[in-house]
Amino acid sequence: MRTGWILSSLLVVLGLMPGTIALASRALAAVAGCRLMPITPTPCLVFGSDWGAGLHLAAGLNWLSVFGVPVAVVGFAWAIVLAVIDLRRRLRQ
Repeated sequence: MRTGWILSSLLVVLGLMPGTIALASRALAAVAGCRLMPITPTPCLVFGSDWGAGLHLAAGLNWLSVFGVPVAVVGFAWAIVLAVIDLRRRLRQ
């Protein structure tokens, strides 16, 4: 049962990771006062160094959410199934 919960949480975390990384990169660019362009990376100084290319790459991961969200939904569904199984076991005792 513990392995199922670990698998479920892993699916949810991995499924939501691309969107979370993209949102975090956009938030960091907004805090730094930079503008992320969809086509080319623009210079963005954060802590004295240029993070423009990295932020552009991280923001580009947003399209991977197309594949990640269904994986997260499967993880949530698996967690619901495990919760129902656990509830049935507790009610029988």
